[in-house]
Amino acid sequence: TELLVKLLNDSYKPVQEAAAAGLERTGLRGHEDLILQKITEGGWIGYFAVKALGKTCSEESSSKLISTYDKMDPSIKLAIVEVLGNCAKENVKDFLMERINDENEDIRKEALSSLCNTFKSDAGTAAEKMVLSDDSWLVRFRALEILDELRPANFDKIIGEVKQKDNNRYIQEKVLAILGK
Repeated sequence: TELLVKLLNDSYKPVQEAAAAGLERTGLRGHEDLILQKITEGGWIGYFAVKALGKTCSEESSSKLISTYDKMDPSIKLAIVEVLGNCAKENVKDFLMERINDENEDIRKEALSSLCNTFKSDAGTAAEKMVLSDDSWLVRFRALEILDELRPANFDKIIGEVKQKDNNRYIQEKVLAILGK
């Protein structure tokens, strides 16, 4: 781990990226501040740094990721939303619930998936709304998958509404697959 930490400051960017990827696989206890600095560099270094910091899943690391979110480019934001889906912390739940309304459809979809990892009830509630109202068919499709997984009490009613109201071909195919189970 110490060698990987040293290589994060190498002058050659591919070495920094490899070091960040290595830390993501091996862990980084005690080097969270250095990793946080690397997140702000963006690119693959930032991506793997987010993954590494997210593995700790501590209150402190999740708070650090949340506090840097607004300053990041979209790919790093997406990685932050993804890794926080493995942290069952209250501040994470609130953060993910806010991302459900993000203007970026990839962020909304990933926030819904991340909620489903650790906060299933909240994910189910959000999916019920999003499956009928989100502008993006990709988000509606993911919401439908989550509802199929969770099978809330009103599942049949929701599926009926989706079948009747959503004209997207992929959504309709998914509904038919669900009904055929």
